[in-house]
Amino acid sequence: MIRYLVSVGDGGARPKTFEPERSHVVSLEEGVAAALHVSGEGFSAETYYEAGFDRAVVQALGPSPTGFAEEVLQPGRMDALRSFDGFFAGVVVEDDVVVFRDHAGLVPLYVVDGGVRIATNMPAEAYAWASSPTPLPPGTLLKMRSNQAFQTTRLNPMEAGPETLVNNLSRCIKRLCPKTHAIFFSGGLDSLLLAKLGLDVGLEPKLFTLGVRGSSDFVRSFRAAEVLGLDVVRVEAEPVEVRKALTELEAGLGRMKPMDASISVAMRMLAARAAELGCVASVSGQGADELFGGYMKYSKALVGHGLHAVERMMMDDFSKLNEFGLPRDFLAVRSAGAYLITPYLCREVVEAALGTPLSLKLSFENGKVVRKKVLREACRVVGLGELAEVEKKALQYGTGLEKLLRRIRASG
Repeated sequence: MIRYLVSVGDGGARPKTFEPERSHVVSLEEGVAAALHVSGEGFSAETYYEAGFDRAVVQALGPSPTGFAEEVLQPGRMDALRSFDGFFAGVVVEDDVVVFRDHAGLVPLYVVDGGVRIATNMPAEAYAWASSPTPLPPGTLLKMRSNQAFQTTRLNPMEAGPETLVNNLSRCIKRLCPKTHAIFFSGGLDSLLLAKLGLDVGLEPKLFTLGVRGSSDFVRSFRAAEVLGLDVVRVEAEPVEVRKALTELEAGLGRMKPMDASISVAMRMLAARAAELGCVASVSGQGADELFGGYMKYSKALVGHGLHAVERMMMDDFSKLNEFGLPRDFLAVRSAGAYLITPYLCREVVEAALGTPLSLKLSFENGKVVRKKVLREACRVVGLGELAEVEKKALQYGTGLEKLLRRIRASG
């Protein structure tokens, strides 16, 4: 048996067209017309550790070198895998090929069946094998040869107020984050709350902010960090470095839209600087906008179409995160030598968010729509009332990266 726990990439640029390397192709038992091509890093389950993947899951997967699928599908083991609140993806090769992915789909894993069966964590590679590859759905275990799929995660929404949200986030941060870790910090609600809760549970977060010279994110993040009593590492986006990061990222992700390119470049550059300073875990607020109503488009939909339309829009956005947004972010961070941790996507936080009424996320107050209302209340709960009303631009605008990237592409 060969067991892989898949993260992302080897830190280097990859060609735009991928061909299977012989050393990466594993033939199954004789007579089976299938093979497995695994791209990226491979680890044995016994030694593997990444953000959010610990011995609890290794034990859940079972120590026996054979019969993985049968073992993990036993009721007790399946319950253990379902109850784990971390981020992972895996590939097991024995008499079948077994692939599985965490409840949120943070760690990318694409399965392609085009004559040669492929499991890869690289979107561009998946597109080289199939015109429309799809990622393995979150919380799924798939036996590739027999095409049997099993649900390993069932989310149970539970109504929660700001106090419960604070408690759930605090537990996730304490469990998943090492003592010293980087936070991608813009001074907005999402990263502000993560930094404060990290301090409150006894950790030592280091704040990193990126932007072009004069960007609004620098001003906002420095003001917010002062309230926390923390310093901010300033990462200035220079055209040469941005171009280099974009080229390397698109080798693995394919050509991206300006928004996706801006986000991935920002995350790679932030993670690279953090790794240089010894922070191998990079914490970000991915998922908060979709779960708690952060996007401006939700305000417009609420005004124009009402609560039910907004709720459908938010659920649709959240369900699509695993298809490209999370693989984009995980790859960007991993390719810089760090690992991505997303506390807002921890299972118990997601369950609390899904069970919280929309009226506690968006509401009309004083003639305008208040977004992320429950997160603002959470900030007040932890003593950040003075910053609870903060508003910020989306990353691609607040950093100034999208304008810079458009100029870079226009110049060839």
